[in-house]
Amino acid sequence: MVNARLALLASLTTLTACSVTDDPQDSLGDALTVSGTPVFCRPMTAASGALSSDQRADALDRAELTGTKDDWRRYVELSTGTQLVCRYTVPAGASGAALTLTVNYRGPTRAEMKVPFEAYDPVSKSWVTVGDNAFARDWRWTRSAMNLPAGLVGADGAVQLRVTTGAADVADLDELVVWVQGADAGTVSPPPAVDAGSTMPPP
Repeated sequence: MVNARLALLASLTTLTACSVTDDPQDSLGDALTVSGTPVFCRPMTAASGALSSDQRADALDRAELTGTKDDWRRYVELSTGTQLVCRYTVPAGASGAALTLTVNYRGPTRAEMKVPFEAYDPVSKSWVTVGDNAFARDWRWTRSAMNLPAGLVGADGAVQLRVTTGAADVADLDELVVWVQGADAGTVSPPPAVDAGSTMPPP
């Protein structure tokens, strides 16, 4: 009897686990492997538009959501016409290291509304496009990695990234992390989270 109960429990556990996602692509893995030292968005501000005051930068520290899951505490929503700006302070001595951006995105596809991911170039003093939502599935959490061009670390040791929504729709982010490659990357810990509330002009 005990063995029968254990077998039943195991089968129910298996069924529960299988029912979490109904699409084999709905996985945090998404065939995405990135190594290096993670650097986190601090602070998170709105250069235009607005972010809800209860949304926090630490929601972008790691990908946690898959499929169509919705947990307001675990992502940041960009309303229509919003420019989200994130600042990343890289470890000392790593200003010349290769950088990779990882994203977990849910929202419209590129055909419905282009959502550009941009980095600020401190030399040309302009924003340069590093990618967009071409990788995304329609309103399902989708992860992607984007290699960032060299020369983005400013004199203050920080990289600035910007994500912009158009007038057609909103978009959600569950991850927006910069990875510093190489042996000189050092180690960093996430700084305290900061509430969204403030705004700032573009550099």
